[in-house]
Amino acid sequence: MAWAGVRECALRWRACRSSEGWCAETCQNPCVAPYVWTVREGSLDGRVVMREYVYDVPDKEPVEGQELYLSNGSGPWRVSLREMAPEVPRSPYNILVVERVY
Repeated sequence: MAWAGVRECALRWRACRSSEGWCAETCQNPCVAPYVWTVREGSLDGRVVMREYVYDVPDKEPVEGQELYLSNGSGPWRVSLREMAPEVPRSPYNILVVERVY
């Protein structure tokens, strides 16, 4: 999928999410990964950098070692740990632990 297509999907997901409140099952082809993340700095109980972060790459989730910029404009960050509640995409226990990349 071309970059423009990824951006269009991300915008469609955000519009759906904001107007209908987590409507992945009713949205027309949201095409973005369904997990919502709490992003913490340094450790699982570290400072919260961002809540409700949605990774904007279709059908993928962030992986350990990956560098990313958050949708709040902060970054770059490197993912050092990823904890997920299986089968619960909107859990507050889906946590990305990140470290600032200098």
